[in-house]
This record gives sequence, C-alpha cells and structure tokens, in this order.
Amino acid sequence: MVEVYFDILPDSSGWVCMVDGRWQHARYASFHEAESAGRRFAAKTEDGRKVVIRRQDLTGRLRALRAPHERHLED
Repeated sequence: MVEVYFDILPDSSGWVCMVDGRWQHARYASFHEAESAGRRFAAKTEDGRKVVIRRQDLTGRLRALRAPHERHLED
C-alpha cells in the first residue's frame, strides 16, 4: 500500500501543510484546524493510498499522529 504524507508544520502565521513534500496554499490559525484539514484530506483519498498525518515536533522531527481518539503522538 502506498503511503501519502500530510505534514503539519508550524509557521509564523500559524500552521501550514504539505502533502508529499508539496506546499498547500492554506494556512491555519490553530493546530486543530490543520489537523482537521488532514483528516478531511484522508477521508477523500479513495484510490487505495494510506494517508499518514504527521506533525513537526520541537526538535524538527516529523511524528505520525494517531487516530483522533488517541491524543498523543507516536514515539
């Protein structure tokens, strides 16, 4: 199964997103809004690809987010 990465990155104006290394034009005021956009993107992906939503942590590392009911980042 092919994985598509939806990355959520901090920005001076809030949060920005990248899909497979390509900048998206939207900027989000809160992390919650950016995460919701990632979940909507994942729900629309119907071609067999698995969407992995990741967040950049304080060290610059991208960490995959778990399912919405699991609030902590994966190690």
